[in-house]
Amino acid sequence: MSSLILKLIAMVSMLVDHTACALKVSGILPYGGLYQALRYIGRLAFPIYGFLLVQGAIHTKSKWKYLLRLAILAVLSEVPFDLTIFGTWYTPLHQNVFLTLFLGLLSVYAIQYGSRMENRIAGWGLAGLIAILCAVTAEFLHTDYAAGGVFMIAAMSLEAAELPRLRKRVTAKQIQMCTFTMGVLAVALISSSGSSEFAALADLVFILEYNWKKGYSGRLVQYGCYLFYPAHLLLLGLMFVAPRL
Repeated sequence: MSSLILKLIAMVSMLVDHTACALKVSGILPYGGLYQALRYIGRLAFPIYGFLLVQGAIHTKSKWKYLLRLAILAVLSEVPFDLTIFGTWYTPLHQNVFLTLFLGLLSVYAIQYGSRMENRIAGWGLAGLIAILCAVTAEFLHTDYAAGGVFMIAAMSLEAAELPRLRKRVTAKQIQMCTFTMGVLAVALISSSGSSEFAALADLVFILEYNWKKGYSGRLVQYGCYLFYPAHLLLLGLMFVAPRL
């Protein structure tokens, strides 16, 4: 299963989740069994995006450009996110998931750097400190998934940091499964969303089929996957929420 297929699964999951939010905010869908079921489906999206973020951090040609893309998308997504999820054009009380991914990527870079330092205690100490600072920042800014999201991404990046040293003892699949599970448990136990995040463990079915290949990756597809988040939120918000404001 290529990274493109994983992205498509995450995008469908996210669309289901945010459609439920938009319908609830607009008063069309009451809080109940159907709403909760759709939100549980939506829990599959974030761990997949976090996992692919780590893979992207390994293979990107420019770390700064990767960070910049996430920062730009965080800005572009804020109004559509607030409209669809909270029924207002802007609220400072909650920030969209791209800011969480941005802070998560900073923690991944810190772990990559720290794991290569000659003094491993100092290296991992520095990496841990930066990851904690990123998590605290996420909590302070009230980003989506907050500290749990940052720690999830940091936990998943341990696979990339330690894989060369562990190849002789365990398989890549075992490490992949372990770090992914650690990440999901981190966000489930820390996130204010509570026990619903445990539904994301179902992602293991897809992650274990990942083949470390991109799949089709034309420029149109690449940018389409990035812009899907703000675009679908804006569309849902304009269709269902804005007319009722």
